[in-house]
Amino acid sequence: MLWPRRPRGTEPESELEKERASQCRAILSELREILPGIKAIFVFGPDARLLDSATIDPGLDAAFLASEYATLLRIVERTSIDTGMGDVRQQILISTSSMVLVQHLLRNRVAVFVCSPDEHLGRLRYELKRSLLYSTLSNL
Repeated sequence: MLWPRRPRGTEPESELEKERASQCRAILSELREILPGIKAIFVFGPDARLLDSATIDPGLDAAFLASEYATLLRIVERTSIDTGMGDVRQQILISTSSMVLVQHLLRNRVAVFVCSPDEHLGRLRYELKRSLLYSTLSNL
């Protein structure tokens, strides 16, 4: 494992982590009303450290997926900078069984959204921009 993570089944340690956890669950619930294909949300802090996650799919191992995606995120960011493309703002990965959208937030945080592959990508991007505009995501 490359990044530290909170062991499965443990509670957040601080009040700030508890508040962030409830925010992740609230954001996931709110987005599911509009985009029913959303399966999970992960929030990474600086150095791709998992801050919190929320998922609706019990078969989805959130901690494992987050740790693996953190490695991919680090590689993409480093490649983008090394090739002179600049900082990554948003990343989209579409596979046969899911779609992943990565949105960079304020304070060096990153939100990762996992959806079903048939979810409407344009609507997801719109809702994320709207959430950022109204500070829902930027407060994570």
